[in-house]
Amino acid sequence: MTTSDLEEFISALNGSLSLIQDFSVVVSLADFDARSTAKFAVVDDQYFGVDAEFLKHLFLVCYSEFKQLSLVSGEFSGEIKQRLLSITIPIVLFNPEIESAWHTRKSVMEDSEYELKLSEIALMNKPKCRICLAHREWLLKNCCNRIFNKEALAGELKLCDKLARRKTCNYGAWQHRKSVLQSANCTSRSLLQSEIDYVNSFVQAANGDASAWSYKTFLLNQYPAFSLSEMCTDALQFSDSFDWTQLLSIFYHRIFLLKTCLILGEVTENCIQHRIEADLTRIGTSQISSRIRDMLSRRLKRLLEPTQRETCKSAQPGNMMD
Repeated sequence: MTTSDLEEFISALNGSLSLIQDFSVVVSLADFDARSTAKFAVVDDQYFGVDAEFLKHLFLVCYSEFKQLSLVSGEFSGEIKQRLLSITIPIVLFNPEIESAWHTRKSVMEDSEYELKLSEIALMNKPKCRICLAHREWLLKNCCNRIFNKEALAGELKLCDKLARRKTCNYGAWQHRKSVLQSANCTSRSLLQSEIDYVNSFVQAANGDASAWSYKTFLLNQYPAFSLSEMCTDALQFSDSFDWTQLLSIFYHRIFLLKTCLILGEVTENCIQHRIEADLTRIGTSQISSRIRDMLSRRLKRLLEPTQRETCKSAQPGNMMD
């Protein structure tokens, strides 16, 4: 690899950075014809593809130099800072799990908006990278006031959706979505309802995504008590349409809903008892192993125990996540 290879790569990346919607490391660039080289391709300024062998070689050379520069004691000179900013780009794009590279970029970065875009592109390659998401979250909390902008919030939620759909059961993406809402202090009923509608639509296509169901539980916990009962009743009816005996993530979401209804006391105990008994009947006729059947049944029957019901009555809504 020559210095010109690195400069050419960074120049091409930066030239389309603000417009790039997708990034991937590919085995061959033979199918690309728009501004394509043997090293990378840029299509309509929105897709950036890079040859796997080229990026791997770039990564190895840059990482070796990065380790050497990391040994420099004291404050980095301006020249070293610029070099670190350059060589860590292929490092975090090829392997965003290298925490030391992100940490170094924190100390030498000049443009937080550039860092946000770089982390977004890195996540296109590794959608489940929690280290990259943690770096992004740090940027949003410490460097970028724009997260409180309505348009920026929508953009961040859109990124979370892209990551969750690219890799299902993406715990990091759903946790980031939760963190974004909390950081922006967005607890308006309209936004919460919009998010519940979104996650309902999401689980219709990916009903086994435990992280999505956990996120819905989080959303319901944000509702004030006076409106939570109705929301939980609706959520129970919604979950009825799934085979929750086969999916523990939905089952435990239902347990949260039933316990919340008992706490609020606005749904009669007889109604809850009837629903639990119906659930027990459904478990008894389901095609699951006897071990799973016994475990689900015990968990539901526990809600019918007098001591458990008294505990629920004395509890407070908003802190009932299993």
